Amino acid sequence: MIFKYIVCVALVASVSSSAEPVKAKPTYQRRDAITGQMVTCEKCPPGTFAEKHCTSSHPTICGPCPDLHYTQYWNYLQKCRYCNVFCVEHQYEKQQCNSTHNRVCECKAGYYLEFEFCLKHTECPAGAGVIKAGTLCFLGTAFQDTSCAPCSAGFFSPTSSSSEHCIAHTNCSVDGLVVNVPGNRYHNTLCTPCKKYIGTSVSKPVCDDALIQFVAHQKIPAKKLTKFLNLLSIQNARRIRKHILTENKNVMHATLYPLLVKWKETVKEENVSEIIVSILEKAKMRNVLQNVQDRFW
Repeated sequence: MIFKYIVCVALVASVSSSAEPVKAKPTYQRRDAITGQMVTCEKCPPGTFAEKHCTSSHPTICGPCPDLHYTQYWNYLQKCRYCNVFCVEHQYEKQQCNSTHNRVCECKAGYYLEFEFCLKHTECPAGAGVIKAGTLCFLGTAFQDTSCAPCSAGFFSPTSSSSEHCIAHTNCSVDGLVVNVPGNRYHNTLCTPCKKYIGTSVSKPVCDDALIQFVAHQKIPAKKLTKFLNLLSIQNARRIRKHILTENKNVMHATLYPLLVKWKETVKEENVSEIIVSILEKAKMRNVLQNVQDRFW
């Protein structure tokens, strides 16, 4: 929309300028100090200034603006204006100071201008996506921060971002898979070929991975999470739990799943499911244990 508008203006200006006659130089009136009569003087073009005003006997004498000074319009100033715009934090110099324009500064990518300061675009939190990206300038008249909205049903956003939209959940059935963990606002639907542990033709390591993936995405109270990690002999369990809860308990799986994958590498493959079930019982995580049994047995 903006681009079309600019192009249209440019075309109209081009057509108009070709049809109109060349205009005379702009002028100004002043009183001749010697004769006391009013005289009409020509103004100086942009990039110059009036070194000497005209008199009844000689025209206006224009001189070029010195470095770091400018005049943007036809004028009869006795000195050029100083380039007094300076780029500050989070800005870059879009246009250098020259004889006809002041320096122009613009916010860096990822920032927008508000009250002469460049502010970082708001990041939409996990579970929400960008519905309108932040801009440096909106229609040339105002500045706009990022607009966010919670992801609707069937979509998710796993991380904070000032540019990413919500993503559609994967459809497991398209690839002949089953849903291991239903998707929500924070994570994608997770698929697996493993339906059940008993009577499956899928290899046990694949089902082991589906099991720990399933556990990692369960709602686990903070105290029981610490006990669970301790029983798995995972070091720094309390610090890990604190990190998980500080970051965002809704995306706990992003930390817990890699920990469980690493733990699985330290035990015999044939014992993974038995150990997980045993530890869930010892940690008194009855709801999680019931969900696991319903899902895999």
